[in-house]
Amino acid sequence: MLPADGDLSEPTIVVRSGRALSGEVVVPGAKNSVLKLMAATLLADGEHIITNVPSIVDVGIMSELLAAIGVTTTRID
Repeated sequence: MLPADGDLSEPTIVVRSGRALSGEVVVPGAKNSVLKLMAATLLADGEHIITNVPSIVDVGIMSELLAAIGVTTTRID
């Protein structure tokens, strides 16, 4: 959503829907990126597979947060 005053002086990403998203994005593995990727899956319908996920407590907590809003996550080791 654009700021009400139209000010885009801060770094900004504007996403406009128009057609369905599809494809793959390769992101290097890093413990801090997986949480952002998990949150990003909320932006597109469907099933999303994230690989190279570290076994850290934060991932479990994020899975619990996603479950609280109705998202199903499955860890496959």
